[in-house]
Amino acid sequence: MAKQGVASMLAVALVLVSLAAFPRGVHSIGVCNGVIGNNLPSPSDVVKLYKSKGINSMRIYAPESNVLKALSGTGIGLLMDVGNGVLPGLANDPSAAAAWVKANVQPYPGVSFRYIAVGNEVMDSDGQKTILPAMKNLQGAPPPAGLGGRVKVSTSVRFDVVTDTFPPSNGVFADLDYMGPILDFLASTGAPLLVSTSVRFDVVTDTFPPSNGVFADLDYMGPILDFLASTGAPLLVNVYPYFAYKGDPQNIKLNYATFTPGTTVNDDGNGLTYTNLFDAMVDSIYAALEDAETPGVKVVVSESGWPSDGGFGATAQNARAYNQGLINHVGGGTPKRSGPLETYMFAMFNENEKKGDPTENHFGLFNPDKSAAYSIRF
Repeated sequence: MAKQGVASMLAVALVLVSLAAFPRGVHSIGVCNGVIGNNLPSPSDVVKLYKSKGINSMRIYAPESNVLKALSGTGIGLLMDVGNGVLPGLANDPSAAAAWVKANVQPYPGVSFRYIAVGNEVMDSDGQKTILPAMKNLQGAPPPAGLGGRVKVSTSVRFDVVTDTFPPSNGVFADLDYMGPILDFLASTGAPLLVSTSVRFDVVTDTFPPSNGVFADLDYMGPILDFLASTGAPLLVNVYPYFAYKGDPQNIKLNYATFTPGTTVNDDGNGLTYTNLFDAMVDSIYAALEDAETPGVKVVVSESGWPSDGGFGATAQNARAYNQGLINHVGGGTPKRSGPLETYMFAMFNENEKKGDPTENHFGLFNPDKSAAYSIRF
């Protein structure tokens, strides 16, 4: 997870590819397993903690053989990033994509691979040019190493690919030339293992009210959206009401940001009423997808969380209110889209070697000794 830069609403949209053999709709809540720390539990102990708490999905940010071995046979669904460093090779050489699958997916038949994320918050223009080619090469890798037919490829983008996100019904993709092809690709495949990329929330702009949401750069997002629409893979979005609240506490109430009753916001654009910021952010993405003429692309929240220390509004009380509220809420969906919303909480542990804002070290639900950072029920 990276610090988000949009003051009003922050999230990251990911486009994924799904593995048809893996059942969908049964994993509403997962937890991201970061490893940027020198005192974290062993992979086997981490997996035991997931199992003991009833957490049935995990996200990791690069292939880790010890983690994959520990996950084998557990039934825990896995969202695995390829890592930004390998994107140029995957984009430029189809054989490299086949080799990546052979090395990192095929040796682990007991792992319930759910999604493969191609890149995480790739912001520079040269890096963005590698996203769609890498996705296509992974999707088209020849059997037996290939993902084609059983795995769908996608990408993940920053929330500011959408603009005019408030009211949610106004949401549109700012750059359909970029996003259109990706959305088309996702919509066409419908397979359950997703290959995607992760980007910052500011791929979306004008996020208030949610109905205003549009993608900020459609030249970038359009092809990605077309790709997603064509494959049936979802768009993954990292949704962080915390950063929106931190950036504008005068206009965003703490209770509205933390699923605590007391505030309602009406969106005249879609006729819906919002009781929490999370729903408004997600619905601005749905509005942007409709504006981009790819309304069938599914949304998966690939990261969401609240820090318990290290900065403004970062307390154990607020973190518990948000994260417990998130767990209790996502099974019902949003005002615009009812039904379970697949969501990955950030993060499993406090990570003492993360760089940047001090809050980055305090997003964990658990301490490195596996004790709870605060009371939480899954």
